[in-house]
Amino acid sequence: MESSYLLKETITFARACNSLVKLGPEAVKNGCKSFVGYRKKFWILRWHKTTCKPLKDVAAKPVMECSNIVAIELIKGKTVKEAVKKSHERADELMDELIYSKEPYASATL
Repeated sequence: MESSYLLKETITFARACNSLVKLGPEAVKNGCKSFVGYRKKFWILRWHKTTCKPLKDVAAKPVMECSNIVAIELIKGKTVKEAVKKSHERADELMDELIYSKEPYASATL
């Protein structure tokens, strides 16, 4: 993580698999104010017809929406805790919607 010093004095959101395993701790050690990322590998289900338009993709949209909330809230000046909490709250709402949805891709998205 030679370049983690570049994140000094920043609040960083990394939508990248395993970013909290090495980069996050190293960045914080080198002066990053806060690092939001993912501890494990993740994947986003996609429907091949809308791969380039994830927010129009019924399978990818819930995941992208929740992830985007973190960045949007940080840009608005919210704290990391507030941004992550809002993302989790929206994820809870979407899971409830998906459980009862008649959308054919809903169960795959869950």
